[in-house]
Amino acid sequence: MHEWPPAERTVHAEVTAPDTHVGIHRYTFPPINAPNRNVSVLFDVCHTASADADPLDAKSGIMFGATASGGPTQACHAAVITVDDQTQTFSGWVDNKGALTERAQNGSVRVHFAAQVVAYCNSSQSFDPRSSPSVAAVGHGAWADFKLQNVPAGTSSSTVSPTNNSGSAGAFLVFPRDDTCSKNPLSVEVAVGISFIDAEHAEQSLQQSLGELGSTFPFDAARRKAQQLWRNQLSIVSINNGSTTAMHDEAVKFYSSLYRASLSPTVYTEKVANATKDSSGKEYMGFDGNVHQWQFPADSDYHSDMSIWDIHRTQLPWLLISNPPRARDIARSLVQIADDGGRIPRWPLASVYTGCMIGDHGFSFIADACVKGTQGMQPHSTLSFRFVVTSTRTFAESVICCLLLYWQCHIRCELFESFRLHACSGIGRKRQDGLRKLVHSRLRHCRS
Repeated sequence: MHEWPPAERTVHAEVTAPDTHVGIHRYTFPPINAPNRNVSVLFDVCHTASADADPLDAKSGIMFGATASGGPTQACHAAVITVDDQTQTFSGWVDNKGALTERAQNGSVRVHFAAQVVAYCNSSQSFDPRSSPSVAAVGHGAWADFKLQNVPAGTSSSTVSPTNNSGSAGAFLVFPRDDTCSKNPLSVEVAVGISFIDAEHAEQSLQQSLGELGSTFPFDAARRKAQQLWRNQLSIVSINNGSTTAMHDEAVKFYSSLYRASLSPTVYTEKVANATKDSSGKEYMGFDGNVHQWQFPADSDYHSDMSIWDIHRTQLPWLLISNPPRARDIARSLVQIADDGGRIPRWPLASVYTGCMIGDHGFSFIADACVKGTQGMQPHSTLSFRFVVTSTRTFAESVICCLLLYWQCHIRCELFESFRLHACSGIGRKRQDGLRKLVHSRLRHCRS
């Protein structure tokens, strides 16, 4: 029997992520003196950080599931959740309508989810789930609009949806604790797959990840995989931290910063079932509201969630130096967003043009990636700058982009000459003539 510290009478919560679209939770309930007391695992689909609270106000802070005034959050715009106690699953979707996601074409961003739940009684000294008896759910429940729903006897599943934007919806599974299990910790693992495309992609991501982990109780295997993924990521830079305490402290600061600099942007490509060998095997939800095939190699990904105004002179140049493949993917993603949605984004979030902040700093990063020779980003490639400029809305944007190219001219004259003025098509003849004179003047400077 695992000895649970007597002072600990709270639920121990853990979470890890073995893949970009899968996360696994583990909740361990302590031993109890009273047998035959059930435990419930709640899946609160509307547990969403509210934009109504001021994060700088110490009295309010970020609110979850409620506004600063005490009412329901409107970030959970709509939702559907289904629970099944026979298969021990949750599934459904939630429309997030926050301060930025409400700027989507349809006013919110939909996230589909699929979850698988397993439970086991930790009766071994090793605390190893593989040698622990599994525990089956004995019931379920659901709520919507702040009311617990009635579950008819003999019903194994329920589906609920909130009404009138109440911001209240969820479901739960009930697990028993018999005499043996009440004397030992009870662990419940919840594996969740998400998708921005549809429910099938969420289920596929979940099942593929669980299959790769190869365990009925996946949390420990998932944690080992996540740890290895982060070791690989942090090993892109090696430093000699010496043996002194001061050097060790500096190394801790450096790798902590490297970790934070690697957390975003977010990967939005999702794997395709039965993909052909000549494709990347990945899809994504585009800025035009349609699902697109990712047209680049399978080892690359489509990214979003970029506060470009904040990172174009910090994180993005660092990635060009430290992780060129990822920097290439981010630059490709910006151009792909323009190809799908019509323009280079200022602050892309999921598949939303949020329009946040000033300027168009995506141009600067794409130009930087090209002139530094980032593999796969040469102007003569499929990511020609003509896509960048012809996707702009205004003459001012075209001028900005062209000037960025002129500015880079002295670094890579041959690159500048390779695309010439075809990048500046789509603007008026008189303006083209003026820009052409600038281009020719700059070319003469490059050639000299």
